[in-house]
Amino acid sequence: MPDEPDQPDPTDPPEALPDPPPWPPPHWPPERVPGEHALGVETVVVEHDGQWAVDVVVVFPDSVVRRRVGTYRSRRLAELSATYVKRAAEREL
Repeated sequence: MPDEPDQPDPTDPPEALPDPPPWPPPHWPPERVPGEHALGVETVVVEHDGQWAVDVVVVFPDSVVRRRVGTYRSRRLAELSATYVKRAAEREL
């Protein structure tokens, strides 16, 4: 019976999986230097596409960074989340 080229030989060892990418990525975070201290932090609740989003704003000596931390179906949940995020971030200052 001739071997078909499309069918792998079941006696061959399986191919090795590729190495996973490094974590955290080498560019994370893109604009901050490790050890640089923040001057302050704020949270902002904004409406976005019919939902409510929470952004955290961190003030550094030379720049300001704003990141979205979550979206919520109600404004009350977003405000509650913003309070928790701000309290946690202020502990790290």
